[in-house]
Order: sequence, then structure tokens, then C-alpha cells
Amino acid sequence: MKDDGERPEPTADPAKKEKDTDEKSKPSISRELSGHAPNSLALFAALITRKKLKKIIVLTGAGISTAAGIPDFRSPGTGLYDNLQEYDIPAPEAIFEIGFFHRNPKPFFHLAREMFPGKFKPTLTHVFIRLLHEKGMLLRNYTQNIDALERVAEVPADKLIHAHGSFFTSTCTKCKRKADTHEVLDPNSKDKDAVPYCKPCEGQKKHKKTGKYGIMKPDIVFFGEDLPERFYTNLKPDFAECDGLIVMGTSLVVNPFASLINLPKSGIPRLLINLEKVGTKSSRGSKGFDFRPETHDCFHEAPCDNGVEELATILGWKEDLLSLADQIKTSKATSSEADKADVIDKLEATLAKVSLD
Repeated sequence: MKDDGERPEPTADPAKKEKDTDEKSKPSISRELSGHAPNSLALFAALITRKKLKKIIVLTGAGISTAAGIPDFRSPGTGLYDNLQEYDIPAPEAIFEIGFFHRNPKPFFHLAREMFPGKFKPTLTHVFIRLLHEKGMLLRNYTQNIDALERVAEVPADKLIHAHGSFFTSTCTKCKRKADTHEVLDPNSKDKDAVPYCKPCEGQKKHKKTGKYGIMKPDIVFFGEDLPERFYTNLKPDFAECDGLIVMGTSLVVNPFASLINLPKSGIPRLLINLEKVGTKSSRGSKGFDFRPETHDCFHEAPCDNGVEELATILGWKEDLLSLADQIKTSKATSSEADKADVIDKLEATLAKVSLD
């Protein structure tokens, strides 16, 4: 047999061939999403719809709570700062400076009663974060807010990281005793700036002698205090795992929170829902959002509630979102009525006992 120099082709490995075929048929994100406007809400929604985003981190700021009726600090005539001028505060930030608090805690407790948990209801944005959890897509919600409305919307505690603390609990500045803020601070007190002192501290001889009792300070982070340990311990593992980032209602000017947008791996899709672009490369040097058409950084200019409703509509989740909002509203109303009924029952029982005595 004549050897013409040709060699038979090696037999292909079926398993390898099948794998290669799968890889070739698997569309890239760019090809798959080429029909959507670049940097748009629709582009980000398409990524979610195709199940590419399953571990989303949400970063939120004060803008997601304004629709709840929580006043801001600086609006003339209605801002919290204007309403606290009687205390001769040097600047709005002083209310949250730990040194100023120890010198004069009254302005803070006036503010605390204005923002007390239970006075305000969650917004549609809070409900959307809860819906992400229900869909199995929420890895974590890092929030700058201290109003605890995420908790009221029943976002699970393990999914939340309150970067600046929250009003839910309070700690004594002396003995470090902890308690629910509801137990130590009466939001309906006629004395709006009454300071809640720690009762056990008042009973201790050493504090009686000095007259310096502990104050039950809500567990929010003041300027001059460290952020919660849980904030730092979760950063590395959370952002290593996340496959999508949603940022809403924040100016991204306060660090270290503002720097979190730079922690996802390169190429991870990021969505900003805000009234204006913030945290861009131009404002944050070489890092930050990059809204060039070839990137997967998306921006949607809108109030947060409008933005999440539009996103839910594109995703086909609008009915789920509105239904969950009604469910939370009904749940809180029922809870409130149950609390009132409980108070009435206890009062009637007390009156009955008095009449029997």
C-alpha cells in the first residue's frame, strides 16, 4: 500500500466535541443583549430575565425613603435642621457628632422622635428589595438609612447591613446594656427632647455619686464612631460572590459607603436609579460608574419608586410588586390593630381587678 503522506484524522472525543458545541452555541452577554439600548433599564432587566443575575447586592440611601414622608435636613422651612434651630446647632451634621451628643443630647432625641420606627411606612422601593429576596435574587442590602424601613418591609435581618446603624435597638453609653428602642424612648412624649437615661445606671451608687447616668443611645453610627463590625466582615465575601449591583437614592459622597460601587468584579453589571448621575469616573477619578455604551453600567433617571416600578414592569413583576406592597400594608395595619386591642384588653383587665378589689 502506497504511503502518500496523508495521515488519518484523529478520532474526536465525543464529550469534548459536545462541550465545544455548547460553548459555541452559548451566546455572550453582548450578542444576547444587542437589541437593548445601551446603559438602559431595559438592558439591566434583560440580564435579570435571562437568569444571569442571581446574587444581587443593593446599595441604598436617603432617596428611597423620601416618598415615605421622612423630611430631609436642609429644605427651608420644613427640613429637620430648620426645626431644630432653637438648640443653636452649629451645623446639621453636629446632631450626629458623638462629641456634640455627649455635650447636648437633646437635639438628637428631638430628631429621634421625629424619625421613630413605626411612624413611617415602607416605600415601593423597600418593597422591591423584599421582592428581590422573594425571587431568590437578593444577596445583601447595604443601606445608609437609619429609619429601619427595610425591617418594616420584612426584608430578613440576615439580608440587611445597616452601614450607619438603625433606630431599632439602643445601648447605654455607660453600662452597655441593650434594649429595644421602643422600650426606652417614648415617641409621643410631650417633652420632645427628653433624654432617656438608663434605669439600671440610675440605681448604681457610682453613678448616683457622680450624677452621670448612662444614656440609652439608639444604635446608629455617629461621626467619630466606627461602622458596625458586620459591615466590614461581609464586604469581601459578599462582593466576591455578587453578580449584579443596584444603587438607589444616594449621592455617593460619604465614604466608606460611596466606595462600595467599586468592589464588584470587573464587568459585573451595575444599575443606578437616581435623580442624577453620581459616583461617575469623572467625579471619582479612575473608578466609579462608566456609562459609555460599551459597558454594562446602566443609569435610569427617576425617583426611586418610579424606577423600581418601571423595572418591575419590564421584568413582568409589577403585579407581584403591588400585591406584596398591599400584603405588607395589610400586615402592618392588622398588627397595629392587634396592638391596640392588646392594650385595651390589659386596661379592661386592670379596671376589672380594681373594681373587684
